[in-house]
Amino acid sequence: YGFTDMKTITGKILFEAIKKLKNNTALGIDLWEVQYLKQMSYEVCEQLAMFYNLCEQEARWPRHLLINIIILMGKPTGGTRPIALMPMFYRIWTKVRKPELDHWCLGNKGPWDAAVAGSSALRSALLTLLGDEISALNNEEVLKILWDLEKFYDTINISLLIDRAISLNYPIGPLALGIQMHMAPRCIKAYDHYVVVQQPNMSI
Repeated sequence: YGFTDMKTITGKILFEAIKKLKNNTALGIDLWEVQYLKQMSYEVCEQLAMFYNLCEQEARWPRHLLINIIILMGKPTGGTRPIALMPMFYRIWTKVRKPELDHWCLGNKGPWDAAVAGSSALRSALLTLLGDEISALNNEEVLKILWDLEKFYDTINISLLIDRAISLNYPIGPLALGIQMHMAPRCIKAYDHYVVVQQPNMSI
């Protein structure tokens, strides 16, 4: 299922990943609190690592974890921004696999791509401005199109995303597990009220 080229998850690897989480991180549907996870014994970490390896072998998550809590954060300009609180079980796994997936990202970024590790909106703008200044210095004309795309993630077509990821040799195992969680049912939380919405077919 696409994990043969990746390290087997061990208790040590798992514990190092858990240490990277902030203690005050908001809870997901599994209600796992980071401060308690950091107090796990080595033996418990080893048992949990075995369960993660089983999930990867089966290429599926426990069914009861497949739900994301969506909280609505207020924006300074008005309106709300939905933030997904994924299960802590999944968040730990993303920390575990991040180094190997970062390696794929490093090998698949283009010279035009500003959405890469270590970049920022300011850095991208400054590099673009530098290119404009160099062109002007060389008596060249510059044409710029500024496109502000709102709700970008809501425009993502999941089928197209999967096809594109496969064509770029994204590891199939992490892709399958990631898509499962991102496409899981969503439960919107507003104050102390909850409502489960339809299973999404767009957006991640």
